[in-house]
Amino acid sequence: WGRLIRGGAWNGPARYARSARRDQRPPGVAGSGLGFRVARVLVGVPKEHIASLSGGLVAFYGFNDGKAQDLSGHGHHGDFSANPPVKSPGTEGDGLAFNSSHHNYITLPLNINPDVMPQITMGGWFYQFAKRGQTLISHDDGWFDRTLAIDGRGRDDGKKRWSAFNGQKVVAVEDVAAERWTFVALRHDQTTANLTIDVNDTRVTHPG
Repeated sequence: WGRLIRGGAWNGPARYARSARRDQRPPGVAGSGLGFRVARVLVGVPKEHIASLSGGLVAFYGFNDGKAQDLSGHGHHGDFSANPPVKSPGTEGDGLAFNSSHHNYITLPLNINPDVMPQITMGGWFYQFAKRGQTLISHDDGWFDRTLAIDGRGRDDGKKRWSAFNGQKVVAVEDVAAERWTFVALRHDQTTANLTIDVNDTRVTHPG
């Protein structure tokens, strides 16, 4: 065991695509699990702000230590409901476990109404224990202007899909697979009315 492997491989999960990731193999070993992968530029961050995310990043929550601290530096810390979610393992470090029947949630001091923030990208890593409907991230002033959810409306087979709403239309993609981590993100542009959902490497856009 003498060859150091760094940063994961082209066919490995996203959590291994870090320069800090280390592994080792015998010097003569080769295969599809060894190689390199290209990291994508963050979606929704203007090119001129790549060096400093403060220009495009509004809030970021890692849920470390079971807290909803905004790690972007903008101070948009979240407040837990009376019956708070519980700390749970995440993709890396900590996460939070929510149970819809217990009505636990986090309220964030952010106004993402399209009239206030016309363009937005929001998302995260989600681990669904059961294939049932659930709101993931939502701005709800009575009309659910922008929402990421697990939804099964319009289907006769009872299956749920990752879904994005903007108050007028819905985009859904890929049936929910329980008990695995999935990255899901919504992108909405109020000026063009384009609504996009990304689920891992799959992207679906509903044009304006």
